[in-house]
Amino acid sequence: MNAENQKEEEIKRLQRSVELDPSQASVHVKLGQSLGDLGRNEEALQAMNQALALEPDNDWALQLKGCVLYDLGRMEEAIDVSDNALALDPGSILALCLKNCALNDLGREEEAIKALRRAVEICPGLSGIDLQEKLYKDLQGMNRYEEALEVLDAVLALAPDNAEALVAKEEILAKFSRRKHIQQSETGGEVKQDLFGTMDFDTYQESLRHTPVPSLLAGITNGEKKISFFCAPCG
Repeated sequence: MNAENQKEEEIKRLQRSVELDPSQASVHVKLGQSLGDLGRNEEALQAMNQALALEPDNDWALQLKGCVLYDLGRMEEAIDVSDNALALDPGSILALCLKNCALNDLGREEEAIKALRRAVEICPGLSGIDLQEKLYKDLQGMNRYEEALEVLDAVLALAPDNAEALVAKEEILAKFSRRKHIQQSETGGEVKQDLFGTMDFDTYQESLRHTPVPSLLAGITNGEKKISFFCAPCG
């Protein structure tokens, strides 16, 4: 039996449990999550609403409802539900990541960055490296290169052989290098500010040629739309 068939069997079992005893919010939540994993989002939303009717302060049900709303493209509602979940659990990585993605999809970049920075603060270190990777990518996409470099340095301090981060840093330093050459040609002299720290761009670029390239780490991206993607715990 493949994974999808197993999930279908699980859904049938949970539906029978709900029919026998509809008063258990936790069963509605499990049913909603299983339905969402198969992309049956309207049914998943109904299950989460039933769970919340029984337990309005069930923060896990709220977080998963937000994920379902996001999958349905209902971004404003997803943000509202995430805020409700954060009111109950201010340290919810899931709610903060969901809010970040929904805000980004609405073009509200500053608010999105704020939510993601908060998630990084709550989940630092290797356990939160995917969050830091998404943060530097978002900042790079906004042309906020100095801030992106700060985050990249933090990522590379944790994982020096992170190939994706090394390439991203090379790209940003290349932009600075071009800017430096333009400034030199315009002024005919040295640029006083050292944009490369203790290593100049040419030396850094050479170091990349001798760096092992591991498998790229998977980060949180705006393109991902599955509930299960958001549910990795921060240990």
